[in-house]
Amino acid sequence: MFDRNKSLGGSDVAAICGLSKYRSGVHVKADKDGEPLEVIDPEDNRFIFWGLRLEDTLREVYAEKAGFKTPTGRWRKGFRIEVPEPKHHPEKPWAHASPDGIVTTPNGKWGLEIKTASEYVKTDWGPEGTDEIPADYMCQVLWYLWVWNLKRWDVCVLIGGNDWRQYTIIRDEDVEKSIQKLVSFAEAWWAYHVVEDNSVPFKGSPADAKAISAMFPTDMDETVTAPEQVRKWVIEAAALHAKSKALKKEFESKRTLITGYMGDAGSLNCDTLGTLTYKAPKPKKTTDWRAVAMALASVLEDPSDIQLEVAKHQTESTQARRFLLSNIKPTGDSDE
Repeated sequence: MFDRNKSLGGSDVAAICGLSKYRSGVHVKADKDGEPLEVIDPEDNRFIFWGLRLEDTLREVYAEKAGFKTPTGRWRKGFRIEVPEPKHHPEKPWAHASPDGIVTTPNGKWGLEIKTASEYVKTDWGPEGTDEIPADYMCQVLWYLWVWNLKRWDVCVLIGGNDWRQYTIIRDEDVEKSIQKLVSFAEAWWAYHVVEDNSVPFKGSPADAKAISAMFPTDMDETVTAPEQVRKWVIEAAALHAKSKALKKEFESKRTLITGYMGDAGSLNCDTLGTLTYKAPKPKKTTDWRAVAMALASVLEDPSDIQLEVAKHQTESTQARRFLLSNIKPTGDSDE
């Protein structure tokens, strides 16, 4: 059975390069050590769930749009798309790739990657027919081109459920330079962090924030002393915090002027800038179940039993740790 923890895959490389929104090098190191920070069930993640469910369908759409099939749905002679098993690089066993498809035609062979994306990130994708795809996916494609030793890779994406786009990356001289640079970095990363078992430093990315939350969900009520570098980060964080408060106050002032002009209008047409909206969300209903329970207490033989009944259905959840700078000044001097 193929063990992904014994080598680096395309999504791993995007993560160690700091290009992934969801995983960092810290996640990758934990995975390779056999101690993953999070285990995602595809059934519980709607993006992964629908991405997997739609993959076969989108592969068929790609084949139809490319003319690989006849109008009756039969494959034309010499054309096929195979979904291969994960493959290691022939000379670098620490590298593997598991593409969504390998396309074979009478005119050559190339790779295929299938993606689904939210409408909210459609601007991350360039015009159809170009090679302008998100950086993390480009990193993945470069890795696949290298492992499979191919000259072309097509990427298809369905955005927002109805916007189909197709991109093509050709392994020209510039792409080859990027591949070699990526491989060199990944090989050094693997040797230092996995083979030699050195920890991966945090880089301050959103993905690192996820890793930290998973690694240290609670505090031990202890105090540690900040070394010079950490003290510098604290000073910078305090300065940014003070600046953000000032910007928030200025933003609220502008918002007040704009909404005052709008009055009871729900939208503001700003011509080429777009449309601003100022509307109330749909009413949200809430139920005070404790009050309901107390109101029903009269049906019990002993009304005091209602407290026991309420206690039976109470749960306690762990709250996320809060980061507070209330005692830190932007100058780095303490309030004390």
